[in-house]
Amino acid sequence: MKLNIPPGTCTVDAMRNIAVLVFVAAAAMLAGCSGPITSDGASRSRSDRPLYQCRRAGGPITIDGSLDDPAWQEAPFSDLFFVSARGVRQMPDKLATRMKLLYDADSLYVAFDCEDGDIWSTFANHDDPVQFEKATLLNIDPLANGRSYVGIYINPLNAMLDLKATSGPPEISRRSWLQAIAWNGAGIEHAVQTKGTVNKRDDLDDRWTVEIRLPFSDLGVKPLPGDTWHIQAGRLDYWLGGNIISGWTRSQFGDLAFR
Repeated sequence: MKLNIPPGTCTVDAMRNIAVLVFVAAAAMLAGCSGPITSDGASRSRSDRPLYQCRRAGGPITIDGSLDDPAWQEAPFSDLFFVSARGVRQMPDKLATRMKLLYDADSLYVAFDCEDGDIWSTFANHDDPVQFEKATLLNIDPLANGRSYVGIYINPLNAMLDLKATSGPPEISRRSWLQAIAWNGAGIEHAVQTKGTVNKRDDLDDRWTVEIRLPFSDLGVKPLPGDTWHIQAGRLDYWLGGNIISGWTRSQFGDLAFR
């Protein structure tokens, strides 16, 4: 699905009204990614989904966008995300994306490492439609039913769109989308660090990293060692008249196993 929506051509309200199209397109393209599906620190799950072994954090994690905390050094990165391009005339030089996760007694911690030769964003407010430009994508499904999950999108300006969906993408509608994004995770912390000059389009940037703390109280469920949840992770990027979507898994959700 091609969605040519150059920055600045639509109002925020107008883009919110059609944001459901990007939501459905992202789910479809992530499901269509192909390639090997193993990840570091993990093996293939019984259902042919990738499996990430989520370790318990060995120390405190400061949510500042940096992945330098000693606890993060014990968490393996996933394999690079698979890229699915739509309507792109020329692929960017830097697009490699990967993630890592940890948990403790209270929260799930997620980090994204996004290579990017041109870091830019225009949306800066909570629940802005950041998925129309650049954003990391995280869907957490504790019940592993593919229909009820919390979604978190974060862009290089650290603007977050968070949602709680109660029906899967096939049943999504404008009404259910607006209901989903009306939910706010009260305790979610997030931060971004960039290596480059944000919104300076004529130079070469390096990367941006995202760090998220998602309290289990916001999810309404806390994992025990041995539990397996479902997770969908990806990255959305508007580039040269088209949309690039990369995902951790070629299936809609992968498995997140708590050790």
